[in-house]
Amino acid sequence: MSNLFQTYIPKELEIRGIRRRGEDLPDSDIWPRIRSYKGLEFKFAGIKTEASGLRDSIYWDWYHTARLSKIIWFSHRRGVLPKDKLLKNVCKDFVGAIAQGVFVVWAQKFARSLFAEAKHFDLVSRYDPSNSHDDISLDDYLILAIPLTVPRSYLIPQILNFLGKYHPGRDLDVLETAHTAKYKLSTLLFRRPVLEVERLVFVYKTLYPETQLWVIADRLKLAPNNLIRDDRFSEAKKVAINRLNSVAGRHLYKAKRRILNVERGSFPNCSEVDISSRKQFFGREFNTDFKQATIGIEGEICEWRQWIFIEYHPWLVREVLKRNNFDKDKVVPSSIADFLSGKKNVVELKS
Repeated sequence: MSNLFQTYIPKELEIRGIRRRGEDLPDSDIWPRIRSYKGLEFKFAGIKTEASGLRDSIYWDWYHTARLSKIIWFSHRRGVLPKDKLLKNVCKDFVGAIAQGVFVVWAQKFARSLFAEAKHFDLVSRYDPSNSHDDISLDDYLILAIPLTVPRSYLIPQILNFLGKYHPGRDLDVLETAHTAKYKLSTLLFRRPVLEVERLVFVYKTLYPETQLWVIADRLKLAPNNLIRDDRFSEAKKVAINRLNSVAGRHLYKAKRRILNVERGSFPNCSEVDISSRKQFFGREFNTDFKQATIGIEGEICEWRQWIFIEYHPWLVREVLKRNNFDKDKVVPSSIADFLSGKKNVVELKS
């Protein structure tokens, strides 16, 4: 019987990582402790290597996008949760991103419970009804009796024919059936440098709200061919400004949308979110405090902006200086603010 029920995978199909259970390879206690993450081609066996590895992955962007959320920030600072159930669950899971402040430290404590797959993808294995370890549901598996006396070239078309009848193919919702992580990447069609630029524009506009978008795009070199600081191109400045406004504006609204989606546990999704029902996130009791802490009173810097300044202004300054080829050691620090705000087109250099 054990020779009759075999799962044969020909080399032509190029399916890797076949796992044989039972007599071929007894199950090991190490297997379930290894964690994998969607979007990463490698697996981690240790918490330290896992946290440092995630530092160079899309989950780093997820972490910093969550930290830019006013709702998650307020939830941590006041120790309260939003009234909406979805927002409440996300705040419970991500307030640690505000509290820890260092990605590697945060990842060691929270990444596994949030992003890691609880199990690997189910792999092809040999079915042996006499092996007590095999517990296969006929609803999830297709069991084929493959005679080993038939040439492989004849088996392949027959196997594919059976798969076509029973397997849903492209209609299979992989996220729902194969992934078991609590929070899943909404798509793999993203570019991390673009996500970073979006956060830069968002932080820039948050810390310098009076600065026009074309100035932000110019300082961040989002469209370096538009030379608006060069008087020789005065006639083309109007066209250049319109282009820079468009580029920065696109990055800004996408960053805002990503933050709205992060608050609902989805990343790096930037689809539109209906915010009409988001007026009193924490109920009437905390609504006034929330607005004052995140919007503030005219003429004053709100508490949330002060926190963003402490956490992200040094990063913004480093990026602007680097993108404009300024040596940070030769720049007069007091002149950087005027350059970022657009009051001056140059920074002062130390004599």
